[in-house]
Amino acid sequence: MIGLDTNILVRLLVNDDQKQNNQIVKRLEEAERNGEQLFISKLVLIEAMWVLNSVYGFKAGQNC
Repeated sequence: MIGLDTNILVRLLVNDDQKQNNQIVKRLEEAERNGEQLFISKLVLIEAMWVLNSVYGFKAGQNC
């Protein structure tokens, strides 16, 4: 099982670093091919929401 952290979620959603984004997508695609499960904790989701709101100005319900 792979645990995703806040940084991974935020990078995927805002795509502000293409190199990192490509690496993340490649690893997630590899995990999918291998049948690996992903885990995102409630704390990570809450922290990601906070970062998206306070740093990037996104509001709840807004598409990234």
